[in-house]
Amino acid sequence: MNQRGRGNSNRRVLNIYLRLAEGKMIFIKEEVLRFDVSNRTIKRDIAEIRAALSNRYVKTTLLYNKKKNGYYLTETMTNMIQDKDVLVICKMILESRIFAKKKIEEILDNLLKSCLAKEDQKLIQELIANEKLYYTERTYRKEVSENVFDLAVAIKRQKLLLLTYQRTNTKKAATYMVEPMAIQIFNNYFYLAAYLVECDKEKEDIRLKEDYPVLYRADQIEYIQVLEYHDRLSYVKRFQDEEFRKRVLFAQSGPLTRIQLRYTGNQIDMIRDKLPAAEIKENGENEYIIDAEVFGDGILTWILSQGEDMELIKPLNLRDRLKEMLKRMLKKYEN
Repeated sequence: MNQRGRGNSNRRVLNIYLRLAEGKMIFIKEEVLRFDVSNRTIKRDIAEIRAALSNRYVKTTLLYNKKKNGYYLTETMTNMIQDKDVLVICKMILESRIFAKKKIEEILDNLLKSCLAKEDQKLIQELIANEKLYYTERTYRKEVSENVFDLAVAIKRQKLLLLTYQRTNTKKAATYMVEPMAIQIFNNYFYLAAYLVECDKEKEDIRLKEDYPVLYRADQIEYIQVLEYHDRLSYVKRFQDEEFRKRVLFAQSGPLTRIQLRYTGNQIDMIRDKLPAAEIKENGENEYIIDAEVFGDGILTWILSQGEDMELIKPLNLRDRLKEMLKRMLKKYEN
């Protein structure tokens, strides 16, 4: 086919696809008359569109309606993500401050180009222009997207990992063998929650060093090596992913602890969001008793952030630690 013929073919296929994407049904006889080509040519165009969709999209399929003798798409542009939803997603991404500024611009541009027509892209760009202009990135050691993806795949495949990790305020990186559990976000940073493990290579024996997970900030992981063997025993013992997420981590690791709180504020829905698996019982007007499970003692800082509305009742050892923290805080203001 010469260059001119190929160009005509491309324009014809694009024309047919765009009308399909708008929800219209395509009839071969009409297309033959429209483009002055043979039935065979239009059928070949339909086959090209079907092949392209099958390679790229999961939900969108080109089907044939025998009764109407026409072709249509199972999903079209009319029921894809709408501009108002794209705007909300963009604002959430910008507000999270999870990515570096260069990366956030790349993500937003790709999101708009993938979801919206040109005129809608321009409108959304105008609506988020102020947030993009004043976007303040956090301090990252490296871009995290690749690390997050590799860690997520390792969790899915139940692979042990060897991590080279650069902690804050240390010059030399350390190496840890871990069993990855989940990727979570705390204070707008991605963290890997993982169990530390040790391995006796001669006996092929893999053991947990601690019975609670440790947090590793994703941007401080310098190198990830996927190990070829699994630790079947610990994966049987571990929480399922959703159950794991319900036992809240507060950016500090430690044993699983059952706590009881008394809340006397008017933002109980916010408490439910923070402690999704907690048992919350009303104990009078604007008073609630909260039973929850958390890892470590990082929750103490969060309790302090709730001010006088929140009281830690149990366990007593954490309550005593909280009292000491309050005394040290008060001492700073005595002068």
